[in-house]
Amino acid sequence: MRQYTPFSPWLIGSGFVSADTISKQQAYIPALRRYLVAIPDFFQKTYKQTFLLARQPGQKVLPLEVAIEYWRTLFSPPSISWSTPTTPWLDWWVEYLEKGWKKSVSKDMWDQTGLFAKKSLEDETMGWWSEEGSWPGVID
Repeated sequence: MRQYTPFSPWLIGSGFVSADTISKQQAYIPALRRYLVAIPDFFQKTYKQTFLLARQPGQKVLPLEVAIEYWRTLFSPPSISWSTPTTPWLDWWVEYLEKGWKKSVSKDMWDQTGLFAKKSLEDETMGWWSEEGSWPGVID
């Protein structure tokens, strides 16, 4: 059975959210972005689906520039802000990747970046970090 998310074209197009015109769909987008903050499970599902939707047909990876733009969209207000009082995590992540990472972004790297963001927001001291942890090389 297929699961639908609140932004599924089927739901929007069917009138489920009363967004059966382009202008109504545009008006619905801010509500969806607020859900990203208010409903953690919605954010997680949206984050995972974004990788699948962002890929070019037939590709298994995202170009780095594309992944960075999606991270900026997903991890900036009015969505989740990947920043803590003392650490601009998103800015540092993007700077690090733009300077030293010239490869594409795999699904594993995408998923692990989402987990890294979640954990760093929960504990910016990184007390959860372990050298024995199974993080991709780009994060280690």
